[in-house]
Amino acid sequence: MAPSPMFWYMTPSVVLSMIGTAFIITSYVKFKSYRQKSPFHSIIVCMAICDWFMAFVWWFPFLLPFSPLLCQAQGYAIQFFAIGGQTWPSIFAVRLFLTNIFEHEPRAFPIVSHVIGWGAPLFLSLLPGLMGLYGNAGDWCWIGDRYPAAQVFMGDGLVVVMFMIEFFAFSSLLYFLRGSGAGAFSQLHAQKRGMVRRLSLFLVIPPLCWSWALADRLMGYYNGEHVYWVQILHSTFATSQGVLNALAYGWDAELRILWADWIGGAVTSPGPSGPETVRLLGSVHYAGMPGGAGGGANIQHYGSTLAPDLEHSRPINVDVKRMYEESESDAYV
Repeated sequence: MAPSPMFWYMTPSVVLSMIGTAFIITSYVKFKSYRQKSPFHSIIVCMAICDWFMAFVWWFPFLLPFSPLLCQAQGYAIQFFAIGGQTWPSIFAVRLFLTNIFEHEPRAFPIVSHVIGWGAPLFLSLLPGLMGLYGNAGDWCWIGDRYPAAQVFMGDGLVVVMFMIEFFAFSSLLYFLRGSGAGAFSQLHAQKRGMVRRLSLFLVIPPLCWSWALADRLMGYYNGEHVYWVQILHSTFATSQGVLNALAYGWDAELRILWADWIGGAVTSPGPSGPETVRLLGSVHYAGMPGGAGGGANIQHYGSTLAPDLEHSRPINVDVKRMYEESESDAYV
């Protein structure tokens, strides 16, 4: 039996999301320095796990013959990973707010974040199941269309609440980073200009991905049935969340440095007497970098943390100075 046309409509976004999130997960597993560099990286990989599985469980059942058991399993899985995919960005936002505005976070925050990040989706996926709410929700299975109130309060409404948390944290941080006339924050903005750009992306992704879900729900409620083209947009944008989060949260300058060196081993960068091949193992010769024009520029930030992962020597063309500066400016803390 051929898959539903919905399968083909959502396949590009699903495949891109699975590739993007798999890249983040692979980077976290492969590079020890990346795991140890920042506590935010563990949050990003949890986000990527949820996004990968959400795309997969939304898409793969279209290839299988329908059965009540499969429908129930898809309902549980979509609910768990969709809620998890919103919970972890909220945790990220709160932690970023605490560490950059108050320069403090509770000591138990890592443990609490995992309890909330996995516990809330688990509870909110088991609850509809225990109430017998999972069933047909259009072209896939989730909380059934017979329960529109449950769809709102256990699905779309939760997404809106979590987005409001993210919006408050990110917009507050943006306000402070942009200066507000304060010299200290103006200087911080200059140092964190990369993070400012990324914060703007963080605020765009949730409404871009989930507005069509809300539109699908409202139109289905008022029309008594789903509008097919809205369901296409709903599934396509919702399953695009993985690749968008991977680009916004995970694809930073540090990862580019790590992968560039792993692929090529060393980098070729312009020096005072022409191109130079250098290694990213603590000392980089680059005109204009700290340490004097053309002199040895000791990169303490990456020289100590990245060295265990950089063990190759084949040159590739990468601008070391630009990548190093970007890695400093878009760091989360």
